[in-house]
Amino acid sequence: MKQIISDFINYIKFIEQLSTNTIDGYQSDLNIYLNFCEENAIDYQEISHSQLSDFLSESTRSNASLSRMVSSLRRFYSYLKVNRIIHSDPTQFLSIKSKKQRLPKYLTLDEFKQLISFPFEKEHDYLDRALIEMIYGSGLRVSECISLQAEHYFAKERLLRVLGKGQKIRIVPLSSASIEAFNEYVQNARNKWLTRYSDMLFVNHLGKPLNRHYVYNMLQRRKQQTGLIKPISPHILRHSFASELINHGADLRVIQELLGHSDVSTTEIYTHIDSGVKQKQYQKYHPGQSIKSKGEHKDE
Repeated sequence: MKQIISDFINYIKFIEQLSTNTIDGYQSDLNIYLNFCEENAIDYQEISHSQLSDFLSESTRSNASLSRMVSSLRRFYSYLKVNRIIHSDPTQFLSIKSKKQRLPKYLTLDEFKQLISFPFEKEHDYLDRALIEMIYGSGLRVSECISLQAEHYFAKERLLRVLGKGQKIRIVPLSSASIEAFNEYVQNARNKWLTRYSDMLFVNHLGKPLNRHYVYNMLQRRKQQTGLIKPISPHILRHSFASELINHGADLRVIQELLGHSDVSTTEIYTHIDSGVKQKQYQKYHPGQSIKSKGEHKDE
């Protein structure tokens, strides 16, 4: 996809001779779109209208920026269709609604437990459980998870060293469930699959590194197997990680650092605290809750 975007940018630069600012806008928008496709293991040639709508609705950008994004996507897919790279244009009926932020999809704790309820019958079951626990337990992007190496894993300290976007390094905690699942995967799958040493934490049955598509497709299989109703993707697991932290009172800045967001405004989409949690937090922290009603005060 990077090469296709590069070809498109060269086309509007040298053939259409658009202005530098316009070209920069297209480049910026398409880079964001590229990240979305990569993080969710989506093929840009096969993306559906609903997936594109999800991409737009989860954005924290203003209406003006979203309008430009839609324009960029339409122009990009028009280029693809003219050059017979795609057969149908997924942006044909694409539109944006007035900015009424749509909450990101996420799993509740019970739904997450349902997702990992599959039995351990084959070696791949241990791999899949370890991947799910690692992404959910540390809020990793799928690209960050599959690129983890032995030097990044500190079980004793219960920490992961993550190489994120822009080659930025961050340290995130490891959950007990992640460590347990990883140890079982190593013992029951990884050690059997490797014929020689590999730095990669996660490998397939041939001892080769995993790719994004394996993780995405695996989640769809596990969703069907366990009867989970909600949509699932690596990014939804990441949303779920942040949602659990928010619901249990974690500071937004801490979540920003754990997720590797450069701007806290990106993290603010996770502040969709359940109404029950809101009520409990209100009753616990609002000063008015500790003040007696007027009828309970004595006249002074």
